[in-house]
Amino acid sequence: MTQREDLETGNTALINETEVIVGGIFAEMLGMAGVPRTTSLFDLGLDSVSVTVACARLEQATGVRVRFSQLFRTSTVAQLAAWIDAASDKLNTEPGIPAEPSAGGGAALASGRTALG
Repeated sequence: MTQREDLETGNTALINETEVIVGGIFAEMLGMAGVPRTTSLFDLGLDSVSVTVACARLEQATGVRVRFSQLFRTSTVAQLAAWIDAASDKLNTEPGIPAEPSAGGGAALASGRTALG
């Protein structure tokens, strides 16, 4: 499905808990009832000023530190949620080993969160 079809059909069916969290944050920030999971958040109206706020809210909600640049690399709800899940899984399954999610490097912090971006 193309981004335009997502917008026209309202394809907002989020498939896991992380997508629901990420989608909810951006829906609220963008003033929408829901956001399509495969449409670029920037196409929906997210701007670079709002990215900083989004990063803070995502970290608060997921425990994974999301850097400004990561939102540009994974700019859809589906991509960003998958990346957050990968970063979180890496931290939870390999303690003491630096987390390096495939979409962007990072290092485990003493707090258990990941610095990424």
